[in-house]
Amino acid sequence: MPNKLTTKITEKRLTEELDFNSILKASQVISGEIILKNLLEKLMRTIIENAGAQRGFLLLENNSNWLIEAEGNIEDENLTILQSIPINHSDQISHNIKLSIPIINYVAHTQESIVLNDASQEGKFTQTTYIVKNKPKSILCTPIINQGKLNGIIYLENNLTTDAFTPQRVEIVKILSSSAAVSIENSRLYEQLEDYSKTLEKKVQLRTQELQDKNQQLNVTLAKLKATQNQIIAQEKLASLGALTAGIAHEIKNPLNFVNNFAEICIELTDELYEEVDNQKDKLDQETIEYIEEILKDIKQNSQKIHEHGQRADKIVHGMLMHSKGKPGQRKRTNINNLLAESVNLAYHGMRVQDPSFKIKIETNYDSNIPETNIVPQDISRVFLNAINNACYAVNEKSKSYPENFTPTLTVTTANKNEEIEIVIHDNGKGIPHTVIDKVFNPFFTTKPTGQGTGLGLSISHDIIVQGHQGQIFIDSKENEYTELKIILPIVNIISKTTSNNN
Repeated sequence: MPNKLTTKITEKRLTEELDFNSILKASQVISGEIILKNLLEKLMRTIIENAGAQRGFLLLENNSNWLIEAEGNIEDENLTILQSIPINHSDQISHNIKLSIPIINYVAHTQESIVLNDASQEGKFTQTTYIVKNKPKSILCTPIINQGKLNGIIYLENNLTTDAFTPQRVEIVKILSSSAAVSIENSRLYEQLEDYSKTLEKKVQLRTQELQDKNQQLNVTLAKLKATQNQIIAQEKLASLGALTAGIAHEIKNPLNFVNNFAEICIELTDELYEEVDNQKDKLDQETIEYIEEILKDIKQNSQKIHEHGQRADKIVHGMLMHSKGKPGQRKRTNINNLLAESVNLAYHGMRVQDPSFKIKIETNYDSNIPETNIVPQDISRVFLNAINNACYAVNEKSKSYPENFTPTLTVTTANKNEEIEIVIHDNGKGIPHTVIDKVFNPFFTTKPTGQGTGLGLSISHDIIVQGHQGQIFIDSKENEYTELKIILPIVNIISKTTSNNN
């Protein structure tokens, strides 16, 4: 039968083994956590449970300031984690904090543990404000040290009993604190790494966005540069061609006048010969008269054809001369909406005179906020008329192919774009093939059948808008669907001295 001494030794060993196993499991739980919030929560629960504390605090240092990062109570399952409540080093306002600040400062300074079995009766802190006011019984405050560096402080209280923190429990807290020191350091490093990773990711995203924005700006700039380059090349070509056509037109003008004049004379002479033949009928036999009249008829018809085509050539030469002119007209303050409306009305009635069966649906949307601007109204009106005539011709030709299921429509809009006026003339006509749309501003290029267009309308319009008014003109089209002409004019309120002098 075992004696009492053997039984006590066995119980003591069993208790030590249980405490050791408990401490080992607690240390494993603490060391296995890397997230600081979860680590502090597990650490606070484990220490309060194993140390026999009623409540406890865990403080961490940040920029030389001590902050309460965890607070727990044995009677409350909820813990306060990562509130970062600063403690004031002044003992005068220690009543705002539910712990003894002087004890915290002492441990932080000496890096030594303090155990008070009856805090209001023993030790050097009995006269401090917190102790006098709250009269705590048992206090344990111990540092958390890793490789000689103070990482944190654990502060425990038990106000139910004195001598609550036995040497064994103090040792358990120290062991757990040592284990926690490494885990806290690792958690902080992990947090720094996470913050650095997030910061780096944000920087990468920001830099990527900046590069995308720069790339987009470069693409826009490149597109504008290409458009400007194409416009300059087109203007240079038109200018060179304009000078060439002016020379050719002047050279052709004189002999063409002789052709037209002599064609008219030939027509007049044939009429005179008809009269003379009529007067000499009595002296000539019928066969001779018929033969002479047949010859005169051929001469007259040929002369009329020469005169007709001579007149057409004269119009072309006149257009060439107008195209080559670079002299600005008289600028006037003009209401663009009114000028455009007049052009629409004039073009419509002009088409009705040529073809009484012509019908078209006209939709207009004029921006009333467009101010009057200084333009050459005759020139701009000429541009409008040419564009609207082209649109009417296109829808009329399409209506001949689709007489039943097609509604010819002309849409005319204006808009105030801050310092510019935008005019859009849209039709649902035959459209322009994409293979030739780049040529529409070239002189003498036309999509109309021979004899129905000189090919100078859009070329002259381009010169009027771009060179004469420093504007822009664009054309967009889809074959058999639509054509849209867009004109952009700068809003000019003051007539320049140069223009006035030129006028």
